[in-house]
Amino acid sequence: MPVRASRGLIRGFPRVGSREIRQDATAAVPQQTLRRLSLSRWRLHRIMGSGQGQALQLFISGCPQLVDITLEECPGVTTLTVASASLRRFAMVCCHNARHIRLESRALRSLRYKGGLPPVTGSSFIWIADHATVTALTIDICEGVHCKTPREITTVTELIARCTNLEFLHLSLRPAMAYNGSVFASSLRRLPRLRCLELKGSLHSEHSVRSVSVLLQNTPKLEELSLLPLRPDPPKNKARDLYDDLEDMYNERVSSDDDKKEVISCSGPVYVPHGVWTAPVRCFKHGLRRISLVGYRGRPFERMIARFLLSKAVALEELSVSLAPASYEHRVEIERELTSWRFNRRTRITFV
Repeated sequence: MPVRASRGLIRGFPRVGSREIRQDATAAVPQQTLRRLSLSRWRLHRIMGSGQGQALQLFISGCPQLVDITLEECPGVTTLTVASASLRRFAMVCCHNARHIRLESRALRSLRYKGGLPPVTGSSFIWIADHATVTALTIDICEGVHCKTPREITTVTELIARCTNLEFLHLSLRPAMAYNGSVFASSLRRLPRLRCLELKGSLHSEHSVRSVSVLLQNTPKLEELSLLPLRPDPPKNKARDLYDDLEDMYNERVSSDDDKKEVISCSGPVYVPHGVWTAPVRCFKHGLRRISLVGYRGRPFERMIARFLLSKAVALEELSVSLAPASYEHRVEIERELTSWRFNRRTRITFV
């Protein structure tokens, strides 16, 4: 298990036991010592300072058996090469100064990126020796894509499209779930093995529901779908870190004053736009078996997409629902409504 270290520490994970190595000592550790430690799993957190990127590169180069690396909030990292042929998992979270990452492993299976839209350059932002080995990809874009041109989004869409053997894709976008769905749909068309799709973002408009529908039209082999709706982004004058805290609280289903004041109603009719209702979603006919609704509140557009999915997914075996705190007392009402929308009467509805 990882060792929780204080700010400015590199967390190293040898095959046996655990070890902490201080950031300011990285450049001084002999490479033969690193090889003797057999470090295979790292979590590097808050590596600060312009000179630390070079020291970190030397340190990584001295560990040829790396299997799992996570870089988290490391502004000192601008370019990085991981030469380990054993690398199977790479994650980069909020390293906002990173410009080029090179992963030379042909064994890479899992890749995660969280941050702003990568810069558009002549070369790939994340270079991978063999994209075809990647089967799980997580993309979490922290900035809004509503003011971006398709070209500005290509660094993300091309990365997705090149991983042609993807089986799992998590896509988190702002300002809304599946925003710019038509742009991302072109990438999903090139993923014939995609079985599991997770979509995270605000679900507060008819456009969001349409965008989800567009993505589903391009995932014919999909078997599992998870929707993780978030609250809308706050006004621009609020601090970003404050919003991150609120988002974490929401994801962990911690009650807030807004939750307590919210009124949940499942009594009114739910209208699904004709263009969405008649969309040719092939995975509905035979492939889609499981759907998860995370943090469900029974809000208008959550009800809209729930009805659409339940009414159209004829092969659906299970709908898993986790309720937001404000919805607990309405569970019976919500369950009754969801049950009434099932096309397949054998579909199980479970609450977790």
